[in-house]
Amino acid sequence: MRAFKLIIFASLLISPAAAFSQQGIIERVPELQKTARRAIGGAMGCGVGSFVLVEGETETRIGGGLDPIHVFGNRIELDDILTILEARSEKRLGFDPDENKDEVGALLYVTLTVAIASKSPKVISIVKSLLSDEIEVVRAWSAIALIKLAESDPELKEAILPIGFPKSALAGAKSRSYPIPTWVRSID
Repeated sequence: MRAFKLIIFASLLISPAAAFSQQGIIERVPELQKTARRAIGGAMGCGVGSFVLVEGETETRIGGGLDPIHVFGNRIELDDILTILEARSEKRLGFDPDENKDEVGALLYVTLTVAIASKSPKVISIVKSLLSDEIEVVRAWSAIALIKLAESDPELKEAILPIGFPKSALAGAKSRSYPIPTWVRSID
């Protein structure tokens, strides 16, 4: 009986996202999307926490909102984040705009949140490619992500400075009350 209680308690400590860790990240997208919708809507609880971001052999504890933890668990592989963003960039992964009126794909929003927190130069080119996505909210959140990355680290800013931001991406960021710094170069 005592062992049974211990197993139940231990299973409650595991995030729902962690239960899928044996599956590939792209195959998990439908379930992750449902979880992300609930998380950003507050249905899973609000607050702050921390997760471990794994990039190769490096593990970094990152603090912030609970959405990434609700969606991906307490241990997040940067490669999974890059895979989701690359799949969207290559149009292998769709996000249904009717599911979230203002935020196409809650999963994309949470994924970009982790990308920003990673402060990894690896995310820059992938997020840059999303600036020209056909869906407005993808462009907007990608612009915001690049600006936040640039403002988080001088080396990242140097890598992001040459990027031309489409006017439509910047308009989307502004419509979400995000201020556009003077260093951002608009194109179109």
